[in-house]
Amino acid sequence: MDMPETDDRLIIPLSHQWSFRSKFHKGESIVDLPHCWNERDTFQLGVRYKQGCGSYTRSFEMSEAMMARPGAQWILRSEGFYGTGILRANGRRVCRVDGQYLGLSQEVTRFLHARRVNTFEVSLSNAYKRYVLPGKKNPDFLLHGGLAGRVWLERRPEVHVVDRSLYAACSDALGARPMVSVSLSIRNASRTTVQGCSIRTSLYSPTGALVGMANSDPLALGAGKTHDLRVALAVDDPDLWDLNQPSLYRAVCELQRDGVATDRASTSFGIRDVVFDGEKGFFLNGNRIYLQGVNRHESIPGFGNAMPPSLHREDAQQIRDLGLNLVRLSHYPQHPAFLDACDALGVLVYAEIASWKSVRPGPWARAAYRQLRDMIQRDRNHPSIVLWGFGNESRSRLAFRKMGRIVQELDPTRATIYAENHLHRGSRWRTLKQTDVLGVNYELDRLDDAHALSRNGSVLISEVSNCAYTTRGDEEAELKQIAAFERDAALLRDRPFVAGYALWCYADYASQRRGRCRRQPGLVDAWRTPKMSASYMQAGLAKELFLHAYGDWGLNTEGSTRNIHLFSNAERLILRVKGKILADVEAKQYTLVTVPFYPEELQIVARGGDEDRLVSLIPYGTAVGVVLEPDRQVGNASKRETVGVRVRVVDAAGETVSDHHDEVCLSAEGPGRIRFFSQRDSVEIHAGVGRFFVTGTGASCPVTLRATQNTLSAGVAVVEYTDG
Repeated sequence: MDMPETDDRLIIPLSHQWSFRSKFHKGESIVDLPHCWNERDTFQLGVRYKQGCGSYTRSFEMSEAMMARPGAQWILRSEGFYGTGILRANGRRVCRVDGQYLGLSQEVTRFLHARRVNTFEVSLSNAYKRYVLPGKKNPDFLLHGGLAGRVWLERRPEVHVVDRSLYAACSDALGARPMVSVSLSIRNASRTTVQGCSIRTSLYSPTGALVGMANSDPLALGAGKTHDLRVALAVDDPDLWDLNQPSLYRAVCELQRDGVATDRASTSFGIRDVVFDGEKGFFLNGNRIYLQGVNRHESIPGFGNAMPPSLHREDAQQIRDLGLNLVRLSHYPQHPAFLDACDALGVLVYAEIASWKSVRPGPWARAAYRQLRDMIQRDRNHPSIVLWGFGNESRSRLAFRKMGRIVQELDPTRATIYAENHLHRGSRWRTLKQTDVLGVNYELDRLDDAHALSRNGSVLISEVSNCAYTTRGDEEAELKQIAAFERDAALLRDRPFVAGYALWCYADYASQRRGRCRRQPGLVDAWRTPKMSASYMQAGLAKELFLHAYGDWGLNTEGSTRNIHLFSNAERLILRVKGKILADVEAKQYTLVTVPFYPEELQIVARGGDEDRLVSLIPYGTAVGVVLEPDRQVGNASKRETVGVRVRVVDAAGETVSDHHDEVCLSAEGPGRIRFFSQRDSVEIHAGVGRFFVTGTGASCPVTLRATQNTLSAGVAVVEYTDG
């Protein structure tokens, strides 16, 4: 929910300059949020990541004018993080904290002082706790520690719109005049009855045009009471939210007292029709869509899980660019910036609570119900979300029934799902029919059984094609991953009841389950550099003529013939050197061509109908230098923006030396911090390429980046941080 712009509301950002202390670090350090204390201890072989306690402290001043609003309430809020602890204000204990991947929201009015320095302290632990979701001591992802979301203090009026109560739901989306039902709650936190309150509800089209308005009758709100309101507005000839045209409407609800606006809440939403059909699959706006997606973990080495919003948006864009249309948020609620990007780009989302082979009655279940409620209330206006997930590879008929009732209460418009990796266990526990859609992990040989066992016949392959050790640049491993994709795709054919699949997974990630330190099943590596499998997916999904080529075309490589790996949706592929045709073959999604080596440019032409596409492999020689290539040259200083930087090891002609695998040392001069993932202050290079990130520290000044490796000439690049 976007918060209001009235005088009675005030936002005080508190994300910068926190004092951080922990047993993992000597002394005290100053950090900006989001922050994770596992930035430098993940994705490393033989390194255990830090689990324990850390403490964040932030002081600030509040003027008398800020505190002068009679009856105003102050709420401390944050974005999501994992961990439990204690919140203190000015030395006094406020409450216990459970980040539950959704953040905190706590009234702190009585703890604050005007005209004095105020101090917040948040003490956190990321140690395993049995009844804190996911409730698994060592799941196949890390329980990152730290305040991994931004924090702010918010003043709200005495009579206000209740947090996360605004809900816009559409019925009959495919009709000529769909009805949008807008509901919200108003609370009178004062000790007296308040007269003359009303709500004005306005709907705006994707172009910003007003398409509907309604005014409530005047209300009398009793002291300490909450009032629920609902209004239905028709929208003529709507622009539907779709994969190719993700049209977003906006609902704005303004609370007025005696005709003066005192509070306002708004949200974007989409008008669309979603159906999971047990015989025919998934339908969006009446059109059958085959769901082709990935699972996503919310982490990057050098950040832990404290990813800035810009990198969440880049992830969504890359998933879309790969041609995929679905992402499963495995296995916990994820950042609103990622959901916003999916809304804007037309990527469907399968959201789920934090669960991994863990579900128990009692305190665990109560925590799960609370997290499901909070997740739905936070995220239900996102049109990209089409499924609410109850957990991963765990089962409880009692818990799933209760979760189903929560969904019916808060958002009956969406289907429910849980992911099962042992259908025989789900059948024994009688959980397979508790959700609208049955998620199947890996058991592709039992799809017909899954169809029969699912409550409505609906099946989604929630995980498939897990190749855990696919290091980018390891040709043998990358080809095994592609072979797994081809094998599994064949098993899914001719089963229309299967709505689609989500590959395991989008990006490589850190794990310490069973002694593993990194899992590498991603279409892209942990820093989001694509593997051959990414090109394989693009070749199968691209709507325009597509061609990517991989191969060792090095002058120093032994062998008179070379294997060229081609990914295309063309009809034919032609390989030539200086006009001489070396091969002319029928194209497939993946085509292996072996050709004689010439120390000349190898041209590959993809021919599709009347259109051609050309890519080239240029001979490369001995590595002589390093080149740095920032994604962009300018970052916003005040926002402390993060900029990605590509690293290439090159020969004398500037060509990438694609057989180079090593590390490159990095340094920064100026107000920028390189996001190192280890103590070596370096970036990994695979197939001649690596990537890292630099984050601004708030100053408006250039940051000079330098990369060195042994005898290679240094690479230098400048990122200019400005206040513009």
